Amino acid sequence: MLRMKKKLIHNFELTKTIKTLIIFQLCINSIFAQNQDSICFENANKEVWLDFSKKMQRLNTKITNETSGSIPHDKDSSDMILQEYKNNVADIALKYYHLPHGANRLFTARLNIPKESLRRVIDSVPATEENMAYIESLKYHLKHKQIQVGDRFFDFDGINILGDTISFSSVLNSNLLIIYGGLNCMGEAGRDLISALSKQYLESDLKIVVFDDLSENVSELLTSKAEYSNNYFWISDFKNDHSLMKIRYGLQTTPTFIIIDTNGKVVLKSESLKESDVNNLLDIARL
Repeated sequence: MLRMKKKLIHNFELTKTIKTLIIFQLCINSIFAQNQDSICFENANKEVWLDFSKKMQRLNTKITNETSGSIPHDKDSSDMILQEYKNNVADIALKYYHLPHGANRLFTARLNIPKESLRRVIDSVPATEENMAYIESLKYHLKHKQIQVGDRFFDFDGINILGDTISFSSVLNSNLLIIYGGLNCMGEAGRDLISALSKQYLESDLKIVVFDDLSENVSELLTSKAEYSNNYFWISDFKNDHSLMKIRYGLQTTPTFIIIDTNGKVVLKSESLKESDVNNLLDIARL
């Protein structure tokens, strides 16, 4: 009886040890697989970036060697190369969403991922602390239609340099030119164009609104404005990636330009801006 009892105890301990070893091996396999996936992810990113860089370099060489008459066509080519790159980045984000910062990558690529594809993976994204805010912002993105040209504007509250809460609708007594992302990303030529527009039009015809997406408080917003000598209307909601402005208007690239007419209609949304576009749109608005 004692021998049988010892045998049972031995078998129990052996089974327990085997189970522990199996769990340990599964953990090792999981870590190994994740490490392998991380390596594949890094390699995929490098390949996509190198491919994009090579294609843009070849295109720039072509533009340099040919006459200026070919540039409009080559502008279309550069847009196609850029879109291909964005699509490849989106594919990588979808494939490796389970890795650390997966929700961040999905959010960055969201505008190039079909919403149905996002819905299929969103509930499987690891609910880690680093992911939670991006998971919520992705769900908000999926729930709402992104504002496009022709749509009524989306109104929301922001904070100005005085710390006052201001809504877009409260300043819609003139056409609004909204510069999402501030002035630092557009270069000197772009800032000169905005300055020329501010001198060409009265504020009652065109109000220039700079939406700062990087500032986290009023002090930083004031510092950003102080870098440029202008009388533009500066505003932010201090939410960075999780800004309702960014999500509802479907914004990722900075700067992005949005014009809202006095009727609250979005008449322009573009990553580039030409003076003629603004003039034509405002001429139409006056009719």
